[in-house]
Amino acid sequence: MRAHAHQVERGFSLIEIMVALAIGMATVVIMMQMLSNSEASKRTSGGGNDAQMNGTLALFNLERDIQASGYGINSFNVLGCNVTYTTSTDSVSVTIPLAPTTINPPTTKVPAGDANTDTLLVVYGNGSGSSEGDPLISNSTAGSYPVSTTSSFNIGDVVMAQASV
Repeated sequence: MRAHAHQVERGFSLIEIMVALAIGMATVVIMMQMLSNSEASKRTSGGGNDAQMNGTLALFNLERDIQASGYGINSFNVLGCNVTYTTSTDSVSVTIPLAPTTINPPTTKVPAGDANTDTLLVVYGNGSGSSEGDPLISNSTAGSYPVSTTSSFNIGDVVMAQASV
């Protein structure tokens, strides 16, 4: 009888393992590159969205302030007058023209903008009482102004007095 000298080889050869390892490494490198690109794109678009949202909020606040300009200034007699007040932060005396909106105001408290830009000074009232027309009930003395509706005023309010015509 004859013996079969045929042996069956089982398993992978070293070359097959090295080829599979090279293919796997190339696949991992490609996947990591794609992940890196998608994350960079996401950060770029996210940063753009944040900038757009900040711009929208800034424009909303600017629109709200400009729409309120002149609120509480109902008498045309006082428009254009100079208003002098002392700041609460550094006690500097400031004079500004009384107008709802002044472009490039002549004061150092509103810093000048960059070259070829404008700055806006918006003036409006925010009191909950009467905005104008509370008559004095007697003659004023040294910074004391007796009014008929005291509940309209709080300590620290800034008021403007005008001689009646």
